[in-house]
Amino acid sequence: MSKFLKTGFSATVEGFYNMTQILPLVISMCVCSAFSMRASIFSVAISSLSYPFTGLLPSYSLFIILYSISAFYGLNTALAGTLICAILLITVSFFNFEKLKTAVYIPVIAGVMLGFTLYMTVMQTTNYFGIGAVGTNAVEMLKSYRSLGFHGNWRGVLYGTIVLVVMIVYRRKFKNLSKKIPAAFWSFIITVPLNIFLIPGSIISPINEIGNYDYTPVFFSLNKINAFGSILCGFSLLFIILYKLTVNAKPAEKKNSLLSGAFIFASSLTGSVAPCPTLKKEGNFSSKIISAISSTVFGVLIIICLKDPIARTPIPTAAVILIIGMWQQNVWKYLKTALTSGITGFIAFISVILMIILVNPETGIIIAAFICCMNKLIIKKTDSFKSTEQH
Repeated sequence: MSKFLKTGFSATVEGFYNMTQILPLVISMCVCSAFSMRASIFSVAISSLSYPFTGLLPSYSLFIILYSISAFYGLNTALAGTLICAILLITVSFFNFEKLKTAVYIPVIAGVMLGFTLYMTVMQTTNYFGIGAVGTNAVEMLKSYRSLGFHGNWRGVLYGTIVLVVMIVYRRKFKNLSKKIPAAFWSFIITVPLNIFLIPGSIISPINEIGNYDYTPVFFSLNKINAFGSILCGFSLLFIILYKLTVNAKPAEKKNSLLSGAFIFASSLTGSVAPCPTLKKEGNFSSKIISAISSTVFGVLIIICLKDPIARTPIPTAAVILIIGMWQQNVWKYLKTALTSGITGFIAFISVILMIILVNPETGIIIAAFICCMNKLIIKKTDSFKSTEQH
């Protein structure tokens, strides 16, 4: 009995740790996009329930695609794209992912990562400084910055800079603790009470806050769906997910990809931010069940019961979490390889970045996928030619 209680307690604590990873990202992604807080409960629930079994977590890369598609085509188109992605993922789960590893072209991956990081920075800087700039892509946003000027709200800049320092310093100084409770969670813990203290509720807030929100979900609807946009979104999301599944040895399993597809399918129907596979959690089945349930309960209760303090969350807090979080996603990991891979690799690297910045992220992803396929075809023909010469 004592062993069971000990296991249950440790699994519940693990669930709390999982919640601290999921909740700040979900809130940040919801309030800085067309999803809004109405997508928060199911986004938290789906990630919390799936994470112990499939490693699914809110993803900066997937969010960028969903953000771009929803800004240009509308939220329903982004959800339709998520649905297409889920169906395609379940379908390709019956094939061998190991073969896809040969199609991974490092200069292209480096271009996608750096392009996404620059895109996130450009698009969310307006929320960081409270500029009020608008645009459906990076070029439009930069033009808006130029026309409006860079006149930031000092309170918003203060909160955002606090988050920036916490996100950078905490991860370096407290490496072990940051693996359990991430810097994004502490960023909320610090800036929300500070905002409440500096700007009491009786005063009209001079900065952008989440505000009073409705957490009832908006389910997927067939109204106002752009067919081209949904297909573009679906294939872009699939490319990112397949890359994640192929580079991580443990998640590259049929069972895991099927479960991932099922949970992503559920996220599309419930109007949620789609999660992305990462490394699976270790542990026995019963511990994973307790961890998943406790993480879900913690997250949902916080959204519902702490509605008033969450409503006072400064938007700059969420924006800087997204910006710095994206910069911390191993952006420089493949950069050296990309820059030293010859003229062909450098051209591919620059082309993907330019497409993401000058057009949109989903177009950049399609170009990246095309280059990877061409690279695989060239490698296959080269190997075939060498084999023929040997014989």
